[in-house]
Amino acid sequence: MCHLYHFTYSFNVRFNGAEVIGTAIALKLLFDLPLLWGAVITALDTLLVLLLMNRGFRALEAFVIALLMVIFACFVVQIAMAAPPVMAVLGGFIPRAQVVTDPHALYIAIGIIGATVMPHNLYLHSSIVQTRAYPRTDEGRRSALRWAVTDSTLALTLALFINASILILAAAVFHANGRFDVEDIEQAHQLLAPMLGVGL
Repeated sequence: MCHLYHFTYSFNVRFNGAEVIGTAIALKLLFDLPLLWGAVITALDTLLVLLLMNRGFRALEAFVIALLMVIFACFVVQIAMAAPPVMAVLGGFIPRAQVVTDPHALYIAIGIIGATVMPHNLYLHSSIVQTRAYPRTDEGRRSALRWAVTDSTLALTLALFINASILILAAAVFHANGRFDVEDIEQAHQLLAPMLGVGL
């Protein structure tokens, strides 16, 4: 029964539509792989997740943290190269009344919140709590819940900063240079390296 639960959990996490489509698009942009093959590779990486789960949840967590750190490092390098105005970036994290009164700003804010607080993300963290070894006492449960809240908060905060980095990078590279016509990810991918002046 436990293996069935883990398979269902892994299948739900990896086969959320956004992950399958996102991975397929990324593989197409990076390696010019057809979308269908990208989706097949996404299906195969579910098996990798299952193999890591057999080695223990710590191995899976380490793998996911390593991937997140690669993404985070790439954004740090790209944002450093784009050199956005620091005070304007920091000011963007302060809530303003304009977010509610301006439909365009509200649309962007809802997009950031929706991309950060995803239902499967919360499901993932609630599932992780169940795999933890903790004393099955009231104090043990309280401690497990405290760690779960801390874990979820850190993960969602990191997701917020990665999603904000996408907007910061787009504003610093495209908007600041008068490229208001960038509307899709393929166009952004083609323009980003030349506008940053790097090929990698």
